[in-house]
Amino acid sequence: MSSIFDTLPPQSQPMQRVWKGWFATTPLTVDEHVDVILDDFSGKSRWRDCRWQPRVEPVEIDVSEGGLEGPHVITVAKVILPKRHNLLLAVFDNNRRLWVVMWWPYGAQGG
Repeated sequence: MSSIFDTLPPQSQPMQRVWKGWFATTPLTVDEHVDVILDDFSGKSRWRDCRWQPRVEPVEIDVSEGGLEGPHVITVAKVILPKRHNLLLAVFDNNRRLWVVMWWPYGAQGG
């Protein structure tokens, strides 16, 4: 019986392909691994326990208190987690583990 890894290059060769896919699960915390679907890899293959990174966007917060003149605004980082169906780009490492290297929290694909 063949496995999904039969279509991968031998482990001694680097995998030089970036794969487009989408999140099959939604993490609840930044350290939770996710499942990913790669539509073009052996027909909608599901990869489990994938690593990824959160996105960070700047957010301005007005911290003015009574008695201070003018606005007092600070910028803080807002952590954004991916959601199921968000698009992504993923690569395989030298241990044949899938890593999400980029994702888009806007728009979706999959089903």
